[in-house]
Amino acid sequence: MGEKVKIKAVKNTTEILKIVSVRGKASVSEVAAEADMPNSTAHDYLQSLKQTGYLINDSEGYSLSTRLLEHGTRRRLQLDIYETAKPEIAKLARETGEHASLMIEENGFGILLSTVMGEDAVEIVAHDGTKTPLHATAPGRTILANLPEERVDAIVEQHGLPKMTRNTITEREELDAELQSIKEKKYALEQGEIMDGMRGVGAPIIRRDSDKVVGAISVYGPTNRTINKQFEDMVPELLIQSANIIELNLAYS
Repeated sequence: MGEKVKIKAVKNTTEILKIVSVRGKASVSEVAAEADMPNSTAHDYLQSLKQTGYLINDSEGYSLSTRLLEHGTRRRLQLDIYETAKPEIAKLARETGEHASLMIEENGFGILLSTVMGEDAVEIVAHDGTKTPLHATAPGRTILANLPEERVDAIVEQHGLPKMTRNTITEREELDAELQSIKEKKYALEQGEIMDGMRGVGAPIIRRDSDKVVGAISVYGPTNRTINKQFEDMVPELLIQSANIIELNLAYS
C-alpha cells in the first residue's frame, strides 16, 4: 500500500508541474480542478514544490522556477553528442538560413537538444527541450528508422501515431514503408506533418563503434522557400556531411 501511495504522489507531482508549465501561472483552484483533486491537496503539493525550489508564487499564482532548467542543462552537458554537434548545427543554420536542430530520443519521444535560427528563419515554437512524437518529424523518423524493430514496436504501442496535422502519418503500414525508404536514402523529408506550412529534412547520427543511433540533425523552413528541387537536393547533402563529421568526432573525441 505504501509503495502505491508513493507512486501516486510522484504522478501527482509531475502532473502539477505540467499544469503549471502549460498555464504559465496557475492558482490553487485551477490546479485542483485540472488535476482532479481537493483544493487542500493541491495547496499542499504546490507549497511543497515551492519549498523545494521548483515553483515560485506571487499574487497571480504559481509558476515554474528555473530549478528544472538547472537540471536539464546539466543533463544536456553530460551528453557528449551535444557539444560535438553544436558547431555543425550552427554551420547548417548559417549555410541554409533556416532552423537547424539536434534531436535525441528519450522515453519514446524526440527531444530537441539544441536549436539555432539562421538569418532567414521564421519564428516557430521549437525551443531547446521541446518534446515531439518521433513519427511526425523528419529527424524523429530517421531515429526510428535506425532503431531495432522491437523498439519501434514498443514506442508505437506506447505512444501510438497521433495526428498532428492533416499530413501526419497515422497508419503503421505507411510508417514502416517510410522508415524503409529512409534507411535506403539515409535521410528523411517531412511535409508539414508537425507544423502546417513548414517542411524539414533530417539525417541520423550513428555511433561508429556500436552502429547505434544516438540522435538526428535537421533543417526546417517554410514551405514556400523549401518546396523546390534545390532545397531537396542541397539540404540532405549538407545534413549527411554534417552527420558524418559529428559521427567522426564522437568516435575520436
